Amino acid sequence: MVVVAVSLLLLLLLLVVAVVVSPSLRRTASLWAKTLPRDIRSLYCLMDITVRMQYLSHRGINVVDLFEQRARSAKYADKVAIIHELHGREFTFRDLDVLSNRVANYALAQGIKKGDVVALFMESRPEFVAMWLGLAKIGAVTAFINFNLKGASLTHSIAIAHAKAVIFSSELSDTLAEVYPGLSKAIALAAATTAGLPADKAPPAVRLPLFSFGEARGAVTEFSPFRVDQFIMSENSTVSSAPPPRPARTFHDVLLYIYTSGTTGLPKAALIKHDRFFYMAYSLALLFRITEHDRVYCTLPLYHSAGGIAGIGQALVNGATVVVRSKFSASRFWDDCIKFECTVIQYIGELCRFLLSTPPCDAEQQHRVRLAVGNGIRPDVWREFQTRFRIPQIGEFYGSTEGNANLVNTENREGAIGFNSIILPNVYPVKVIRYDMQNDCPVRDPKTGLCIVCKPGEIGELVGRIVSNRPLRQFDGYVGAAAASRERKLARDVMAKGDCFFRTGDLLLMDDEGYLYFKDRVGDTFRWKGENVSTTEVEEAVRECLGQDCSVSVYGVEVAQNPGRAGMAAISFESTQDADESANSHKSPKQPPQTQLTTSQLDMLLKGVNARLPVYARPLFLRVVAEHDMTGTFKLKKSDLQKQGFDPKETAGDVCYFMSPSAKQFVKVDQALASQLQSGEIRL
Repeated sequence: MVVVAVSLLLLLLLLVVAVVVSPSLRRTASLWAKTLPRDIRSLYCLMDITVRMQYLSHRGINVVDLFEQRARSAKYADKVAIIHELHGREFTFRDLDVLSNRVANYALAQGIKKGDVVALFMESRPEFVAMWLGLAKIGAVTAFINFNLKGASLTHSIAIAHAKAVIFSSELSDTLAEVYPGLSKAIALAAATTAGLPADKAPPAVRLPLFSFGEARGAVTEFSPFRVDQFIMSENSTVSSAPPPRPARTFHDVLLYIYTSGTTGLPKAALIKHDRFFYMAYSLALLFRITEHDRVYCTLPLYHSAGGIAGIGQALVNGATVVVRSKFSASRFWDDCIKFECTVIQYIGELCRFLLSTPPCDAEQQHRVRLAVGNGIRPDVWREFQTRFRIPQIGEFYGSTEGNANLVNTENREGAIGFNSIILPNVYPVKVIRYDMQNDCPVRDPKTGLCIVCKPGEIGELVGRIVSNRPLRQFDGYVGAAAASRERKLARDVMAKGDCFFRTGDLLLMDDEGYLYFKDRVGDTFRWKGENVSTTEVEEAVRECLGQDCSVSVYGVEVAQNPGRAGMAAISFESTQDADESANSHKSPKQPPQTQLTTSQLDMLLKGVNARLPVYARPLFLRVVAEHDMTGTFKLKKSDLQKQGFDPKETAGDVCYFMSPSAKQFVKVDQALASQLQSGEIRL
């Protein structure tokens, strides 16, 4: 890093000389001067993170050790670590330490040992943290299971983790009961698949122990679950609250399995090591100046990295207080921020739009929030969100649970997901490389065989260089059979022969100052009339026509005898009323969602997309859905919609529209029209 700093000074000196000699370099000098303070700040943070992680690695200190040091110190022991909004119950660092010790000692008594995987199927609550923290104290790995999953997806998630036990909350008893009879066999089959064995060579199924938090109910009681909360929550518990025997553990041990969101298929379990947990939590605090004096409001699910690491990590790693809400509530959001004196809020996906769709209230401008940190805020809502709610800074960051190409926008640059230095672009080795949409692969130089870095203004795929012995640059991959898909996430011989980069699958654009902007997913972009269509651009245009109260997902559908895919926009007007219905039982019943577009809406759309989009990008089909299928982190799922297309036999009664070239307006799609389109009778 010292070499980098010296190089930076030399470059600046050379630039000054060059500007005097060549006036044509003045623009470059201006850009460098403008971005230099930003780059120096980020370089300082990168050096801090790198040195700190090297120290922890050398000393063998991991996340559990850091938490225990804090919880057993005079300064933090009685400081509030986590608050549960439901009853306002506070858990100090000492409380969490005691609870997690009991979890650890109880787990040891049940035969759970270092390296075993325990599936945690529980809603967001402070005890969720105590559970995995306690398991980590004995070296066990916790698989965070999405509490919204059911049926095959739930079975799959538990099975691929090769879980030795399941801890579940009583509220999820019925959901677990439905899949439990087949779980042991599914785990055995998953183990065989991972080992490359045929199904008939799978190891014998072993009964899967169940541990309930709260009194189990319904059919799951037939499987004799142990009630764990009686042993860890009671002050009269017979389970010791003393620290458990400490196994040998390092900064690079596996800590958690966190699953990908599953927008395009079944979830994959990503390996989260202690070093990665620390990096994600500590870097956010450093870059956005989150301190022990902050209170972070987390309404995101704790099974996801945004809530479970970036959020909870502010308490465990950095000493802040985190307020956990079990379910997002748009109407209670700002009241909670005032009640719990929150200074930082977390967002993801569509959450910002949900808040904007609520009626204005006094609380939304009476809070003390100074920072909204998260990822996925849409450019078309950024300014309105920041202005209406009077939030000084939006801390947008970019990254996947498993990836190494992480970006951060520390400069409040509207719409940007991060930046890379234009002065020393190789210090942080992420690149935007040209991408061939038609052949679905990076573009390579025919002479060298290497990838081609995009120029400012060009759209390409973001990739991050992998260095196996550096935690900041590692890609640890996935668990079980999904580990085989690791190679599909890699690009080799990118900048030099023999190198290896992680492929994000996201298309970005970099401007002259090095700021990066999300444009689309590689799989979402489609070609029509020989041109690449950005689904993000079309979605924003449709929302601008109809207003922020709608959800829009755009995708390409096949139309017979036409190359490429025609654009289709699925629109829902579902209420953004709180997910936590019990908190709003005093309100009037939820109004039924709009199931078709009015004539005026169709006219607005026709005029709006024609004015905003090039001909090839305008959606030819519309579909009104009662409700969008959404992940637990507010991401819209498109894969099923794309498969169903516009055929009335496949669209489950949803009303679809087609932009008729002859009528020059949107018309409803019936079976006769669908047949004409698929037969080629209507030319597009």
